[in-house]
Amino acid sequence: MKRFIVFLIFLLSASFLQGEGLDPLMPEITVKFETNPSGAKVYFDTEGKGNLKYLGVSPVSAKVQIGSEKDFREIRIEKDGFITLKDSFYSKKNASLVYALEKPFSAPLSIITDPPDAQVFIKTDGNYGFLGKTPLRTEVSYGKIELKIIKDGYADKFILLPEAEKAFEIESVLVRAGFLNIDSTPGDTTVYLNGTLIGNTPLQKIKIPSRETHILTFKKKGFKTQNISVSVEPDQELSVYPLLAPGFDIERFQIAPVVGFFDHPDFYDLYHSFYGVEAEYWFEQDKPVTWYTNATLITTGMGQTGIVEKGRLWFLHTAFGIGYTDYLSINDWNFLPFAGIGLSLNFLHESVIIKNKGYSTFFPGFAVELNLGTCIDLDRYFGIYLGYRFDATILGKDMMSMYGHFFRVGIIF
Repeated sequence: MKRFIVFLIFLLSASFLQGEGLDPLMPEITVKFETNPSGAKVYFDTEGKGNLKYLGVSPVSAKVQIGSEKDFREIRIEKDGFITLKDSFYSKKNASLVYALEKPFSAPLSIITDPPDAQVFIKTDGNYGFLGKTPLRTEVSYGKIELKIIKDGYADKFILLPEAEKAFEIESVLVRAGFLNIDSTPGDTTVYLNGTLIGNTPLQKIKIPSRETHILTFKKKGFKTQNISVSVEPDQELSVYPLLAPGFDIERFQIAPVVGFFDHPDFYDLYHSFYGVEAEYWFEQDKPVTWYTNATLITTGMGQTGIVEKGRLWFLHTAFGIGYTDYLSINDWNFLPFAGIGLSLNFLHESVIIKNKGYSTFFPGFAVELNLGTCIDLDRYFGIYLGYRFDATILGKDMMSMYGHFFRVGIIF
């Protein structure tokens, strides 16, 4: 019993000492961090565990123990308005490290608007910050630039610039805005403006560019989806009040005839091969692109957004695999339950209509699939097939992935 207690205490003590970074076999050194300019936040791996500890602002010092020559310690130094610096350090003697911080590279940016005196905002860390008023001359850091220009009485303008590596001069004519007051029966209906969610009814003073056609989409469970085209004159307030009809939309219609060829096993065989061709047809409508997986495959590459007014998908599936089956007889019914894994080639042709424009594409691909099911033999040559398929498909040169769950009923000859 004594040996057990002593052993436990030894383990706890060793763990505690290791956590504190104290080791009488390793020398202790002092590392001093200085920066130009000073006042930078310093983070240092004091324990050699890969965890950076905040030491304070420069100049600052830390006492550490460093072991073998492979015991490099990570350093990170941060200061607003300067490039974050990362480094690694190893020494068995006291050291003083001095870092010269650099400001990020910048590119000149000039913005002129008609009319002037518009406010310009730049997106940083997901939020827009005020940059100035037009006419504006300033400098921006290298990288992708997202700008928003706003002015009372005019539609907001969003500008995306590519990687800023040179001077940019932007001349923008602002479009007078109109306004929408939106309500519906029933209330609390979800509203999309040109495919972008703007909220639930009622909505007031929604600003949109004038003299342009916009699509409002109203969706609510238990009612048919309704699309309305709207256009406003400058400074006009337009009220939109649709009456949604009770019912449901045929948002998805799928036909999946299965033509399967199975290496029909004898009742005493355990393994079988399966191969076949399957054609599927999907029809969808009135679905936002962000909800419409297949349309996203197309529209992501084309930069399109909006409501998929109609979408059609032809899917040809060819498969070959091997599986396990067993014989089961219940009340004179012969069952052949099986599980199989296979590889398949898939050919997908898709067409969608967005904002009254048609887009189509063709994707070849391959998939790994899992099949579960059973064949119910009604006689020697005829039966019923009940099955489930899950596949993970890689489509096209961009290696886009699509996952599918398919419950299938078929006739086996």
